[in-house]
This record gives sequence, structure tokens and C-alpha cells, in this order.
Amino acid sequence: AQKYDEYRRIARGEANIVVGARSAIFAPLDNIELIILDEEQTESYKQDNMPYYHARDIAQLRAKYHHAKVVLGSATPSLETKARAMKGVYNYVELPTRINKQDLPDTLIVDMSRSENVSSFSYIFSNDLLDAIDERLDRNEQTVLLVN
Repeated sequence: AQKYDEYRRIARGEANIVVGARSAIFAPLDNIELIILDEEQTESYKQDNMPYYHARDIAQLRAKYHHAKVVLGSATPSLETKARAMKGVYNYVELPTRINKQDLPDTLIVDMSRSENVSSFSYIFSNDLLDAIDERLDRNEQTVLLVN
């Protein structure tokens, strides 16, 4: 019901900005000037069942129809997008520093082929990862773990 209400609000011209998931690319807008796909390389923009589409392709079609601009944002663009940018098909803008010149987060690469790094709890978790999770839990903090 909420989706339908928002769709009707957009169709009536009551929304100047639409933020949404993949299907938001079909929002009934008449005066599009800018379409932004953040993290354009992610597979979530691709619809794998009927009707099949890729939101990036639909964004480009809608932008052409409305004479709008498309921003494909990504720290790690898809090979397809990077190649088109390097060939001059897309304008390429590089941001060499992070916003507010923030440092990159600390990362640790763990060699999971070495048995001493693999947790006895599960072969997909390293001891370092479980230690880091335990540290946060001890401080009553939360952890979100995304496993591809």
C-alpha cells in the first residue's frame, strides 16, 4: 500500500526527488534531469526474472529520452563501465580522495589456506574475525557481517 501511495504521489508531480531500489528507475517522472546509480557495479541492479532488465540500461534510456544526465557512481566500477569511460563513451570523473579527506578503514587480509588462521568454529571464519566480533560484543556494540 505504501509503494502504491508513493507511486501515485510521484505521478501527481508531488515529488522532486525519488530514492528507491532497482524498480525506482520506472518511477512516473516527467521532468528528469539527473539519475544517480550509486555503487553501479552491484548485481542488485540486475533483474533476473521476468521482466528482465538492468537498471543501468534503463537509466541510460530514460536519460536519453528526457535529455538528462546519468551518474554511475562506484569506488570499484564494473569492467563494462570502466572500459566505456576509458574509451570516452562516458565522461570519467575521478575523485582521488575520500569525502572530508577521511582515511580508509583499516583492513586485514587473512590467508585462509593456513590452518592456524581458520577458526575451529567454522572454516569460513578466521580467528581474527571472530576476535574482532567478540571485542565489539564485549563493548555492547553491534556487528553486521555480510557473506557473499
